Amino acid sequence: MTAADVFVSDEVVGTLGRTTPTGLDEDVAAAFNLVLFERAVLALTGERLVRYRIPDGRDVQDVVAALAIDGRVTAPQPNYVYVRQGSLASGIPNDLQYAPAKIELAAAHEVARGAGVLVGVLDTGVDARHPELAGVIAEEIEVTGPAPRGAMTDFDPHGTAIAGIIAAHGVVKGIAPHARILSVRTFRPGVGGGRAISTTALVCMGIDQAIARGATILNFSFAGARDPLMHRLAGAAVARNVLLVAAAGNNGPDAQPAYPASYPEVIAVTATDQYDKLYAKANHGHYIAVAAPGVDVLTLGAARSHQLQSGTSFAAAHVSGILALMLELAPGLSVDRARAALAAAAVDLGPPGHDAQFGAGRISASEALRGLSGSRVPN
Repeated sequence: MTAADVFVSDEVVGTLGRTTPTGLDEDVAAAFNLVLFERAVLALTGERLVRYRIPDGRDVQDVVAALAIDGRVTAPQPNYVYVRQGSLASGIPNDLQYAPAKIELAAAHEVARGAGVLVGVLDTGVDARHPELAGVIAEEIEVTGPAPRGAMTDFDPHGTAIAGIIAAHGVVKGIAPHARILSVRTFRPGVGGGRAISTTALVCMGIDQAIARGATILNFSFAGARDPLMHRLAGAAVARNVLLVAAAGNNGPDAQPAYPASYPEVIAVTATDQYDKLYAKANHGHYIAVAAPGVDVLTLGAARSHQLQSGTSFAAAHVSGILALMLELAPGLSVDRARAALAAAAVDLGPPGHDAQFGAGRISASEALRGLSGSRVPN
């Protein structure tokens, strides 16, 4: 089993029509000896998500196959696992804040700072008490429920680090400091010191709630398996003109494509360092749209601290921030136009043209804004 095949070993998920009587959920559970563990309305697609537990050790794929034959639950599938794509940096670069200069942020800030844009960060939660996020957090949404027994109780700083790159104002210079962050906690704390994880059900509920609250950009700094239900939600989000950004993955050049980054509706971002060299652990693939700083980047940490972080997670956050600047200048910017503008503004790296390592190249905030009609970014 590869990392991309990981799913919860005793659960299945699926959907039913939103107006289908809820008694059908219990009927299916009784017919297949399952425990109805959770259900939630997905307003985005007009469906009801159901999550069942398998109490007797049967194989997940066998249960999925049986439910598919029965037909009452639409597109049953495993409850896939997602993991965040970042780690603490191991070295100290010459310039702790090379990223703003690398992407020409100062010139971009002359014309836009993300005002009026709500960015949904689906992650481990954001520490709203961090002083450099004062006034940034519009709302905190919790979809994970109580922490499992044995889970770590310390605040996982991954989501705070992502939010800091996007919109901090202090020592860390956020890409879009006037944007607001919608914190959607979709990752449960790790058990026994393990890393935090999320699942199909949690991510889909998070997407649905973020869009219901008005988020126009969703940041997915995590990766997992190809997931039909999550892909359907992503398509529905893009149909509402929501911009989706995802980490390209940290499993190395020979890894299989990472999802949700590989979905065509999503802008996949890989990571580069201060010298425009590719992050050694980054996935390769033609699904990668652009590259962004993501090696030894300074951002926010736990307990009001600062940390150096590396990974495609943090590269994705830079692109989410630039999209917030673009949306301030061009509200309603379509996914296709946003992707084209980022690519056209990118500094080509690696082989000429789009390639499987850097995509179109390393992003430039100022050039991306300059490419939008009517913007006047200083040279």
